[in-house]
Amino acid sequence: MLFEYSFLWRVTSLSKAINKPKVQLSHSASCLGAEEKEAVCSTIDHNFVGYGPRAAELEREFCRRSGRKYGFAVSSGAHALSLAMRALDLPQGSLVSVPVLTCASVPGAALADGHDIWLADVDRHDLTIRPESIHPRSAAFIAPHAYGRAVDVGALERLSIPWIEDCATSPSVTIDGKSAGAFGTIAVFSLASTKYITAGGGGVLLTDDADIAARVDDLLSVDRRPGATWKKHTATPLPGRLPDLNAALALVQLSRLPDFTKKRRDIAQIYMSRLGGLGLTQHGSDTAEHTYFRFLIRTAVSSGLIAAFLQERGIDARTSINPWLDEHFAGHERISAGPFPAADYWRNNLLSLPIHPLMSLDDAEVVVEALLEAIRACAS
Repeated sequence: MLFEYSFLWRVTSLSKAINKPKVQLSHSASCLGAEEKEAVCSTIDHNFVGYGPRAAELEREFCRRSGRKYGFAVSSGAHALSLAMRALDLPQGSLVSVPVLTCASVPGAALADGHDIWLADVDRHDLTIRPESIHPRSAAFIAPHAYGRAVDVGALERLSIPWIEDCATSPSVTIDGKSAGAFGTIAVFSLASTKYITAGGGGVLLTDDADIAARVDDLLSVDRRPGATWKKHTATPLPGRLPDLNAALALVQLSRLPDFTKKRRDIAQIYMSRLGGLGLTQHGSDTAEHTYFRFLIRTAVSSGLIAAFLQERGIDARTSINPWLDEHFAGHERISAGPFPAADYWRNNLLSLPIHPLMSLDDAEVVVEALLEAIRACAS
């Protein structure tokens, strides 16, 4: 323990001495090129950048990939979640289960719609929501594919309650030959700048349910549809369809998805081959289906020490991929939770290494060498 404090003090002192170190290898990055530039410029050349034919094309393409009937391109992934919660039309004060490790916007969407939250534990192996930890009184739950690993769709569907399939970090996931977005009552995607594919901002909502689709269309309309009868019709609308300018970017990114996935897997393979003998717990790395939005390992010592060591060497490693929601919402009167044995196993030892399509294989080797150095320093 004394060494850990001493080591952290030295790293912190060095950081203050040289101000903030220049990041040489970013934790994540968009991969944009000539095709994206041409698509955006073409949209501008047509002198219309609002919701139009490119956004409609993006909706059709997401529906085609997932086999869904209805698709909506919207302003953000968080907006897609808010629309999804409203469109489920749950009774006020319903209980909604979400995993304890995920983006705060996930429970935020349910709280904003007047519901209570149950924080469920995650699977110790792959950090997806643990089906057995979902509260039996839940009226619905939100299940993110976790950082490139798919949820246990079969176990979740056997619960026989409405659920939102959150594909924000894992649009390249496939399950039994079907693409991400093909399973939940509603599926949502994020197209933010840090995500697997980007539109600079934006999201997508998919469903097969005609009533849900009609509610989403109604909510997106500033001037509400005449004759709409569902009980939340009088509630405030949630306009925000995706502009064509963003959709043009997203369409090119979506076409590059297989290449992005291959590059991430190639980098992950280097990490696994070089680190495999160190006894580190790796996030769901035993399957060829992993798409590696993040490369996560569990360190023997506090991951904060390792991350600080790497950051001083220009490598943007992180100890947090999302907030631990029991800490983030501590004391919130509408949030309750059970024990988190799996989450606690990872909580102070989670390390996320850089991985994105702009990295080269040589970059991955640099990360490995720096990580090995950090591990040796902490063990001495």
